[in-house]
Amino acid sequence: RQKYHDTNIEVKVANILKDLGIQFEKQKRIPKIVTPDLYIPIIDTHIFCDGDHWHSLANVVKRDLFVNSKLTELQIKFIRFKGSLILKEPDKVKDLILKLMI
Repeated sequence: RQKYHDTNIEVKVANILKDLGIQFEKQKRIPKIVTPDLYIPIIDTHIFCDGDHWHSLANVVKRDLFVNSKLTELQIKFIRFKGSLILKEPDKVKDLILKLMI
């Protein structure tokens, strides 16, 4: 297993959550499926921070679609944020997170 380091977009979303006073966990594994970047226990929602380049590769797009389908089938709540949105429009990410909290 690779040693894990937070990406810049994960750090940015984590900081948004901290600024909002929202408790979260990093890298909470969903057994046999995937390890999302962040998890908000109070609303039982997983967050994926998808780098634009990596998540545009055909095999990764295919995997993301499979993961989305599997999580939806299992009624596991999640949201995906594109890296470009996180970097260029953090206020939009913040607003989307706040809407999840309602």
